[in-house]
Amino acid sequence: MKPITISFQDIVENNAISGGSFNYYEITKLMPSLKEFKLVKHDICDLLKGDKKSIQSLEEVDTIVNTIGPFSYFYFYLREKYNLKYNIVSDVRTAFMSGYYLQQYLCSPLIRSNDKFLFPSNFSRELYIKLFPTSLSHKNTFLSYPLVEHFKKVKKNDHGNSKKVVLGYIGRITNQKNIEQVFELFIKLFKEEKSDKEYHLHICGPIDMECSILGVNFKDLNKLLKKFDIPSERVKYLGPLPYNTIWKFYSNIDVLLFFSLANVETLGRILIEASHANVPVVASDYGAVRELIPADNIVKTLIDKKVFDMNDYFSLGKVDLEDAKEKIKDISKLKISEASKLDCYAKESFIDILKGLNLDNKVSSSALHKNVSGFINSLEINYDLKTCDKDVALKHIEKLIMFSNIYNGHTLLSIFFKKIPLFFKTASKSTNKKITFNIFAKNIIAKQTIAHKHFLAREFANLLSFKPRLNLENIEACQEEQ
Repeated sequence: MKPITISFQDIVENNAISGGSFNYYEITKLMPSLKEFKLVKHDICDLLKGDKKSIQSLEEVDTIVNTIGPFSYFYFYLREKYNLKYNIVSDVRTAFMSGYYLQQYLCSPLIRSNDKFLFPSNFSRELYIKLFPTSLSHKNTFLSYPLVEHFKKVKKNDHGNSKKVVLGYIGRITNQKNIEQVFELFIKLFKEEKSDKEYHLHICGPIDMECSILGVNFKDLNKLLKKFDIPSERVKYLGPLPYNTIWKFYSNIDVLLFFSLANVETLGRILIEASHANVPVVASDYGAVRELIPADNIVKTLIDKKVFDMNDYFSLGKVDLEDAKEKIKDISKLKISEASKLDCYAKESFIDILKGLNLDNKVSSSALHKNVSGFINSLEINYDLKTCDKDVALKHIEKLIMFSNIYNGHTLLSIFFKKIPLFFKTASKSTNKKITFNIFAKNIIAKQTIAHKHFLAREFANLLSFKPRLNLENIEACQEEQ
């Protein structure tokens, strides 16, 4: 039997700072081990420039696997323009973010029967099926995020059996993820310490622009600690750790705090990492948490952001710190998640999907906790653009390609110059202040820099006046006491 031929954009750098971005890099690392397939790498830059040899190389391809972020509509466009036959395995890695909604909006009229869409959680899968009911269903959507293949062994930590209790936070240092509440909880625990407990806080992750914690810039951490009379040795900021060193971080903490209610939260990769590392998690009740964390570890949560534009990033609400405090005070009762053992996070499920073997993958909304299904059912979405048919979608994508190909420093490029030094360093080599798609795509789309990808995807949405707004005003009906 002829092997299935799969093509993908290789990612050679891993400078990712988010779970979704790691996924693209890890899939490209995983692909060479899939001996049952014939693999053909492609260069999205050459394809979009119309390079004849590159286009011809796709004529014998059975499936393209998207690894370029929220831009898979480029593959749908190329298939239509050049009358190609390949199937597309696309993905959604971020929940309420305009870039992925734009991707699905443009892809929807171009979907063929054998195309597949991968989601990292039931939450995001059911969410997108609700919002795109004419193009997505349980027949063409799948749970797959092959990440545990790359996890390292972690020395087992004997949690809660010593006086010292180390709380951990890993992720972007931003109030989108409620980092301020992490500090508020730690301060409460520190102030109420008894002789049998000594609380510490370890933090790692990149600082997200200007992050203020209780009126103090996080960059002035010592000032923050002095403000609350906390000894400096009680709080360690380790910076953004290289990914291959985070397992030591997990081995040194007793409990992970995940208070994020960021609107872009889709999974919470660190919940699966913590499960693998045998570290209990105390988490907010939002998104995919109910799928991954034991119910007793979940903190009462209030969503108070009811109407918002998906071009922005922010927190949708807060956790109940008193409830969190009580859970932390007796961490011996916290349970370890089994999330890292779920089939959808292993490479085998990914392989089955590529082979077309996992087609009966129906997961009904009843599989979700009623709080989560109630949340999904309560939301409403509004777009500024008209209904998208095939011609409209192709026209929009052509506009994005043209916009990417030639524009000058008076438009979007000036924003990149100000906000993305790496991009500026590369782009400034262009003597005529114009930038070709080749330079542009290699630094933004074809590289593994999620901040760049998300920024670009958002600007693409703005270019098309695509400003999806979500309304959660009916959510009170589905929120309940735990």
